[in-house]
Amino acid sequence: MIKHAAMTAIMAALFLPACNGGQEYTPTPKRHAYPRIALLPQEYIAADSLPLHFEVNSHALTHVEAKEQGAWLTVGYPKYNSNVYITLTPVTDGNIQKIINNRLERISLNTGNGHTSTAYIESKDGFSGQIIYSMPGEALPIQFLVSDGSRWVVSGVVEMANRQADADSVSPITDALRQDIEHSLSTISHNGNNKPAAR
Repeated sequence: MIKHAAMTAIMAALFLPACNGGQEYTPTPKRHAYPRIALLPQEYIAADSLPLHFEVNSHALTHVEAKEQGAWLTVGYPKYNSNVYITLTPVTDGNIQKIINNRLERISLNTGNGHTSTAYIESKDGFSGQIIYSMPGEALPIQFLVSDGSRWVVSGVVEMANRQADADSVSPITDALRQDIEHSLSTISHNGNNKPAAR
């Protein structure tokens, strides 16, 4: 009986490696899972104290800093560990092209040699320009530049603090920010009032 049990154990030891193609089994750790983040509702209001009508997500935090000409607007998303930094710059016929070229150069430097895609956008009030998307997981996944062609240049960038996270885990956040920015730029206008936007 003991001899029979020993033979069975030996045969099993010889048979199992053969089932694995003769290769030694190496355990593979499971991919780290990131918790699903509940996205903010897409509800918008006009940001206060700006020279232009600029709608932002009503659940985000906003901070406006007036400068000698124009303004800086920061739209904070603590839930996403992300901020959108926006510059509103008044221009003239004499300096508009120089300012646009400066902003485009900055965008190019920020993207480096990384893969990007570009979408073109315009508002009903005559603003038009482009949104530049980098690969998910980049520190600056979204940048944008729009102008009315004569009076204003509006540029901005999304900065994500959790850029080291897995790209799949931040893609929903990047998509949510993209939709907010597309809304902001498609509704921008010269009417710098502070009335709530239509939801």
